[in-house]
Amino acid sequence: MPPYHMSPPVNCNIDFDKGQIAGNVAIVTGVRLFKEAAQLSSSGKIHYVIANAGMTKEDQTFTFDGKDQEPQKPDLQTVDVNLKGALYTSKLAMHYFVSQNGIEVNKDQEDTCLILISSGAGFLDVPRSPEYSSTKWAVRGIMHALRRTAFYYGSRVNVIAPWYIRTSILSKDQFDQVEKSGVEFATAEDAGECALRILSDNSINGRTLFVCARKWAPRGYMDLNIEDYPESLIQEIQEDQMRNAPVDLGLFPWDGLQMYKRSRTLQSSFSPMRGESNMSKRFPQSQILFSTAAQFDMDFIMDDDLCAKCEEKPGAVRCSCGERFCEYCFSKKHLQRNPTHKRGGSKKTETKWNKIKGVVSNITSSFSPASHFQRDETSKWFGLRISSPPGRKDRIATLVETTRFSSLLEESLHFNKHSPKRQYPSICSFVGDTGAGKSTLIRSLIFDSERALDFDPLDAPVPGAQTGSPAIRSTTGEVNLYLDPSTFGTAAPMFYADCEGLLGTEPLAAEHQTEWARYGQRYLIESKDGKPVDRRTAVKTIYPRFLYIFSDVICYVTRNHRAWAESALRLLDWSKVGVQNTINQHALPALIIVLNGPTLENEAWLGNDHEVVTDAFFQAIEKEISETTEFRELAQKHGDKTMRQLFSRSFSSVYVHYIPLEGFGSLGTSLEIVNQTTRLAKRVRRDAERVQAQRAKSWTRFDTTQMSQVVHYAFAHLASGSSEPFDFGQCRRQISVPDITEGHFSEFLGLSLKNKMEARFDDTAAVIATSLLRNSLKANKDDIVLLPSVVFDKDIQAICTRAIGQFLDSKSPCAYIDPDSGEQCVNTKSGHSIGHQSASGDLLRDGNFVVGDFNSAKFLLAVESALHATMRAINSSGPSNHCDWRRLAAVHHRRNIDAVGTLTP
Repeated sequence: MPPYHMSPPVNCNIDFDKGQIAGNVAIVTGVRLFKEAAQLSSSGKIHYVIANAGMTKEDQTFTFDGKDQEPQKPDLQTVDVNLKGALYTSKLAMHYFVSQNGIEVNKDQEDTCLILISSGAGFLDVPRSPEYSSTKWAVRGIMHALRRTAFYYGSRVNVIAPWYIRTSILSKDQFDQVEKSGVEFATAEDAGECALRILSDNSINGRTLFVCARKWAPRGYMDLNIEDYPESLIQEIQEDQMRNAPVDLGLFPWDGLQMYKRSRTLQSSFSPMRGESNMSKRFPQSQILFSTAAQFDMDFIMDDDLCAKCEEKPGAVRCSCGERFCEYCFSKKHLQRNPTHKRGGSKKTETKWNKIKGVVSNITSSFSPASHFQRDETSKWFGLRISSPPGRKDRIATLVETTRFSSLLEESLHFNKHSPKRQYPSICSFVGDTGAGKSTLIRSLIFDSERALDFDPLDAPVPGAQTGSPAIRSTTGEVNLYLDPSTFGTAAPMFYADCEGLLGTEPLAAEHQTEWARYGQRYLIESKDGKPVDRRTAVKTIYPRFLYIFSDVICYVTRNHRAWAESALRLLDWSKVGVQNTINQHALPALIIVLNGPTLENEAWLGNDHEVVTDAFFQAIEKEISETTEFRELAQKHGDKTMRQLFSRSFSSVYVHYIPLEGFGSLGTSLEIVNQTTRLAKRVRRDAERVQAQRAKSWTRFDTTQMSQVVHYAFAHLASGSSEPFDFGQCRRQISVPDITEGHFSEFLGLSLKNKMEARFDDTAAVIATSLLRNSLKANKDDIVLLPSVVFDKDIQAICTRAIGQFLDSKSPCAYIDPDSGEQCVNTKSGHSIGHQSASGDLLRDGNFVVGDFNSAKFLLAVESALHATMRAINSSGPSNHCDWRRLAAVHHRRNIDAVGTLTP
């Protein structure tokens, strides 16, 4: 086979000798079983490959999603089939051609040829079809990349570009419409003759033959002569393009012999051939095997991936009956004959669901994934660690906090150049029954994001086992933390906390994760009652306290719809641990109960009424408030009448979400499962945004720096064994430095008036008055006359009013006193979401914040009166200049501070 050279157009108007290709084997395919095809050949070789796969569909790249809508990611199945299919087929063809003929020209090489199928859309303008047109132009690009080196392995590469031909790529109605517009079609017979013309002449290489209407070419095909540019500047540019790596360097200039040896050992495993083409009928002497596959993936298409009806187009739609169909056959034929059948999924949804389950990476195929657990160990956030010192029998329990959270926060700040420098992290925690599928749900939220591909690698939980003894054990040990790709690096990055199952059984992860506790911050756990702290204790008492405090959303996962009442009680018990160990909590978390894969199905639960499952949940458990002792006692204690009211004491909202069980009934399809997990992802983010907005209103939305500090304080508090609840308000005051005047005033009011409001009322007002005077004296020049109205003008009054408002919202405690115990509520106005709580965290009674005796207007008047009195006293001493005013104001200010006394009670 000679090297490629520019040649005149192929004469397409002559007869040719078809006998030259008799006995040779051709594969007309998108991708088929080359190995089996070679075995069918008398010579054991493959000579000709025709990449015949192709499809078209609605072009989603060109569609407009609406002025007020976000642009949607287009479905690029056309690219997968038309372009990826051509590349895969080219790869396989080259592999077998090289295996047969070697990588250097020799006399024993037999002619081989690859024909790629482009289209008139591969060189003509086809308006409104960027997806299809781009793939057909790209096919010509593959030919150009291969044609100059194909001679090394005795081969040729050419392109056939068909005009309109009646095939299954369009419906009959669509073809009829084109024909009515006056377009003359080409024929399939002429296309076959065109292919035979190329195969019969081993001098044809690097050409594109156009299969067209006979009004343009007497035999229905022609060489348009568009692939070379003789006597053109482009030809000169072409020579420069190859100058750095000229063709004469060889087929594989980078260690070609090694590449060749490796290619000889490669084994292919493909499905059997089937089908018959017009070419085989015209050429009975040749073994011409073909397939019309039109769907490609990295694993290559199998026969059962084709449409069960037409057996030509890809089976893109899985029906609830289990068969696959192309979109046209499914909607126009199969559903009309079987109206009770439903759309059950697609290749895309099945691929996505398999990835979520871990099937793609063979995580769950044989459940001994030590390497996956070891990699997942880096996701550990915190947990219980029990150790025994050498030579001692006693066990020491420590709470270990790793750097996982702080590291993710830091990475989010510097994720890209557009990442905000101040971010407000949000946590969504997954808790629930062992084996309920928490880890798989987190995987679904992670991989639901379109930005998931931006992360390599992307950490996600190891999915739980589906069968056998591992299925009844927790998968995740302790608490792991994962980033949400959609929000990472934004102003509000979200993180998913995967908590060990509530049974507290030894998790599978513990067998493979032994290093994480060595490098974390350790907090010795002090037991209150002297009993040792074990894994079950941590799951039921320590983990809930922390996760309830810091989570914006709690996802409680369960599979058993028959035990909803038991789940409700378990959930309220879990939240009570958090509620009673926290005071001044400014925003309650949102609750999402996920009914994950139950053995029932209800199509109404998949509709647009998002509250229908929630209503069903509360209807199912409503009678428990009177029939179950625990619920009845809780309701009587708080005066609640309904189960919704009971839940509202612990959560800002309750929503129940249903995800079908895979393979169960007509709803357990990949389509419905993926759709429901996508809905869950949207609900989680929406609830998190709402809770974050509530925190922002109450000044308890912590940024990255503040959140790291608060988490550190919380871990130390949890491990201390202290009977006192975690005080959100006090913690915020410790970590927040006021950055504006009213913030400083508010902080001073909180410190000065705490527990001694009436006694320090006037003295506190006097300190603020002299502070305002000294500030005014610092700013004013000597020639400005000082008057009380200038010092305490409208702007200063507004600052004081805002400072008092902040003080009353976040620092002044509720005035409610429980009539039975005599204990006073310790919650502030902004931290009163739970109700009246004692200093020990016990819920005294439901109710709103009770305003005490502090009167804002009266306090402002006290400040103004103290200012007048101070300025009169200074003026009466006859200061001679501005400097004397500043000195005397400082004396009065110190006197007022001394009168207040110590600033901490």
